[in-house]
Amino acid sequence: MPGRPVAAEPGSAMQCLYQTSDRTVAQLLRGHLEALGIGVFVQGEHLFALQGQIPVGAAFELRVCVVDDEQLPQATRLTRNWLERRASPQDAPPWVCRGCGERHEPQFAACWRCGADADAA
Repeated sequence: MPGRPVAAEPGSAMQCLYQTSDRTVAQLLRGHLEALGIGVFVQGEHLFALQGQIPVGAAFELRVCVVDDEQLPQATRLTRNWLERRASPQDAPPWVCRGCGERHEPQFAACWRCGADADAA
């Protein structure tokens, strides 16, 4: 999975969590964080409209950025957990839902019984 976590710069106007050239990964991460109540946006996604118009070899990066600086620590932790789970789901241990106690295999991101997210476990 191409991409890398981005270190937050204290005092900057926008806090970026992750940088990638893969639009799908950026959107999946955005959706995951939004489902957990973290306000984020993908910076640079409007550049996809220029595909075919920009010179061959020119690359652009998408950045997943947090809207509220107060959510940055939680968003950073959730992003790290999400990336680790995507990198090696077969090596991750099963998890138990805090909401209902149901045991799940690591490839599942949400509880099938109550809908709680694995990161909340």
